[in-house]
Amino acid sequence: MLLVADIGNTQTVLGLYGDERLICRWRLASNPAMTADELGALLMALLSERSLTLGALDIVCLGSVAPALTQLWLVTCAAHKIPLPLLAADLAPQDLGLSRARLKEVGADRLANVVAARQAAGAPAIVIDFGTATTIDVVDARGRFIGGVISAGLEISAEALYTRAARLDPIELNQPLKRLVARTTEEALRVGLVAGEAAKVDGLVERIADELGAQVADLLRAGKLPVLATGGLAALVAPHSRTITACDENLTLTGLKTLVSGFLTQKRV
Repeated sequence: MLLVADIGNTQTVLGLYGDERLICRWRLASNPAMTADELGALLMALLSERSLTLGALDIVCLGSVAPALTQLWLVTCAAHKIPLPLLAADLAPQDLGLSRARLKEVGADRLANVVAARQAAGAPAIVIDFGTATTIDVVDARGRFIGGVISAGLEISAEALYTRAARLDPIELNQPLKRLVARTTEEALRVGLVAGEAAKVDGLVERIADELGAQVADLLRAGKLPVLATGGLAALVAPHSRTITACDENLTLTGLKTLVSGFLTQKRV
């Protein structure tokens, strides 16, 4: 069985695959203070839900943007006789067009996202990840990962408002917007945060498409340019976007799995 871990600064998402199928998925808080014993016990508890043990894991793949947590996983795997993890950056296919220097710089989640987007939707394509940061990454018509945009995520923006504005109280972000012209302060916050995030990514996607040329811009205007959304807040923001064409909460996990599959295929060859 394959265990993939999308390790972010705020949350870690685990995906367990068997026979090429996602068996289960867990979303956990990222905790750099956790010890190897604690992480090992947590993994054992999660696997036991499926009547499995750590011995069932044949391969582990880490897509991590948190170096301290990467080290924690490496120590845990060594201590509990789990196969030492593959690191996503080491598995990148050459046809993505990334140099070694760029691979060290690009976050593993972004790498996994573009690999999954390219496989699911072809090229060109754009993928938006609504996490701690909101990232927009671009696959050009030749299938190369050419770069993207990183901005403050929705929760960071909300926290900044609550921290810096004394009269604004935290609100629930999981409720639908009723209208854009808000009648109450709570509604105004929700519109500004959720619809504002959607408008931000729409504006950036439109400018990116223009930058890529008339053909890509025409695809976007016709609704034929794949713009895929993922991340913990994607389902909240995507309904208010005019450019997002699909939402897949498992996109990063799929990308990590695809990276492992490609690596194993190359090894066999």
